[in-house]
Amino acid sequence: MLKIILRYGNIKLGTLLNKLTCLLVLSLALFSNCLVAEENRFSYSSYGDEFSSKPDKFFYYNELEGILFLDGEIEKGMYTNFRQAIIENQIHTIVLNSLGGSVEEGLNIAGTVFDKKIKTYVPKGFVCYSACSFIFFAGSKKYTLGKLGVHQTAFAKDISKEKAAIGTVTSVSQLTTADILLRLSEFNTPRFVEQRMFRTAPEDMYVFNKKEISELGNSSVSNNDKILFKKIDKFIKDLKKYNAEKTCNSDASKCSSDQLCLRAAAKKSWLTSTEATKYVNEAKRRGLTCDVPIPICPKNIKKCNREYLCTYATTSMDTGLTWLNNAFADEAKSRGYKCGIILKPVIKKKPEVKKSCFNDPSICKPNELCKMATERNKTKIIWSTNTLFKDYVDLAKKLRISCGVKKTKPYLRKSCFSDVTLCDDNLVCRKATEDTASNPKWGKKSYFIKYVTEAKRRKLTCGVKENSASPSKSTCLINPKECIKENLCFIATKKMGINRVWETNTKFLDHVNYAKSKNYKCEVKSDTKKNTSCFEDTEACSDEELCNVSTENTSKGKDWKTSPLWKEHVTKAKKIGLSCGLTDLNKNKTENNNFISGGKTNVYFIQAYLNILGCKAGKEDGLLGQNTISALKRWKNNGGNFPINKLDMNLRTHLKNSKITCNKRELLN
Repeated sequence: MLKIILRYGNIKLGTLLNKLTCLLVLSLALFSNCLVAEENRFSYSSYGDEFSSKPDKFFYYNELEGILFLDGEIEKGMYTNFRQAIIENQIHTIVLNSLGGSVEEGLNIAGTVFDKKIKTYVPKGFVCYSACSFIFFAGSKKYTLGKLGVHQTAFAKDISKEKAAIGTVTSVSQLTTADILLRLSEFNTPRFVEQRMFRTAPEDMYVFNKKEISELGNSSVSNNDKILFKKIDKFIKDLKKYNAEKTCNSDASKCSSDQLCLRAAAKKSWLTSTEATKYVNEAKRRGLTCDVPIPICPKNIKKCNREYLCTYATTSMDTGLTWLNNAFADEAKSRGYKCGIILKPVIKKKPEVKKSCFNDPSICKPNELCKMATERNKTKIIWSTNTLFKDYVDLAKKLRISCGVKKTKPYLRKSCFSDVTLCDDNLVCRKATEDTASNPKWGKKSYFIKYVTEAKRRKLTCGVKENSASPSKSTCLINPKECIKENLCFIATKKMGINRVWETNTKFLDHVNYAKSKNYKCEVKSDTKKNTSCFEDTEACSDEELCNVSTENTSKGKDWKTSPLWKEHVTKAKKIGLSCGLTDLNKNKTENNNFISGGKTNVYFIQAYLNILGCKAGKEDGLLGQNTISALKRWKNNGGNFPINKLDMNLRTHLKNSKITCNKRELLN
């Protein structure tokens, strides 16, 4: 509304604002008097399109008669604003500060400048690029102490936003190069300007040097004109200072050091008024003394008295006294001085645990819920058997989400057909033999194997003569002499870590002895037994080592370890009568409920050991994700007897020394 009044009522902006401010203050009764300055040195009128992103582009100050300021991008419609400004004011000089803009508007303004014989001036620190240069060249007298630049004219369709630089000339009209050249020729612009312009890409800018600027007009300016331009320079300097003072009055952090000291101190002492408080605090924050003498304190700050410390340890704020961040404040606090500061009680809020699917099943998406609630057993997907994921399983079942889990068939009671050990002798013999009843022979096909094996286990002849038939190849499991080397080595050894060792199960002792008698190494290293540690085998432990791994220190003394990981070691120590320095303890111990102990590094090693064991924990990044959790499930399902209730050093050590892998061994024929 104010801009409409200014455009059509020829009302000065500064005068109008002063009058409106007085009326508002009087109506609210905030002040008893309002002194309105009808004539203000820095009052101005502005001209611009109220619908533009930056409406005010032309400024006319009362202090400088006949002088118009152009400040900002040259936009479409600005020519109308310029015409209004020169009609309302007898303009003889235009001060330029613009990065460019619309070439069409720039040429239209330049044409009027040329017709009205208006002088053009670019002060020091100002720039006149691209379309602005057309206005400069049109001046009857041209003078620049700032930067003047040109480049090729680029239309909107010719240049992308990515390549467009500040000052790029844009236009939606179909102006031709001939149009621009015609205007420049009309303005008596030197020919080298055209050369510089058309040899510079639209995204670049050619800035004229001092010699070229002298040829463009600086050398022909009279002394009277130079006096006028100096007057403009002084006004701009005073205007900047005036605006800086206004900014400082509203925001102390924007003040310069000199401005702060003028407002914060007088007669070598800090001002104590409410108005000066913000400036005093800002000055002290910056470490300014403002010529205020600092009282002498003993060299040793420890010897300063209470009054001295409190004076230089605190500052006054709107809410009262507060501590400064300096050595005096530290010393005062260490002595327990409050220095008049009233401390409000600090209420510590419990940190809010960010809910996620990992700790709250109710916010899980269906696919996330299924990942947490299920595990893979061989080739089947089953509900997780880990108690950690019971809530996820219950919720999935409640919501009737199958998660790919197939319904289990009803349990069938074992019979002879499913378990050969339940068959009577007559049926075993009938199933184990073939041919005629008068000349029975042991069956050779795979169908007969389990019955033949069961018959021989029971020492049944089933009417088969001794030399009637030989057992099938599968008797390798019973008689190691029937085994080929590959099968014999597979049965007689097991994997421990990354190495293979001889099988310790008594069931396969004959196979081990037979393999050794044949001098088969079976990939077993000769020094494997020597390298077996106390952690792997209790038989390798000395009494001291056994006590070290079987006991732990608690707040109440020394006690046996309760983790299943060390069950064999504890049992061994008790069996051989070792006391290991135990004390009577209260067995009601608290458990660490933290799921993760040891941080990111511990998780990293757990992932690494799981991968060595073939459990497929994925990338070893130290982050507990679904791959790591699934790997732990697979390890436990394959025989890992350590309860997965927390990821700590015990679990890490157990995985490192685990004999359990996630690759279930299948016997070869």
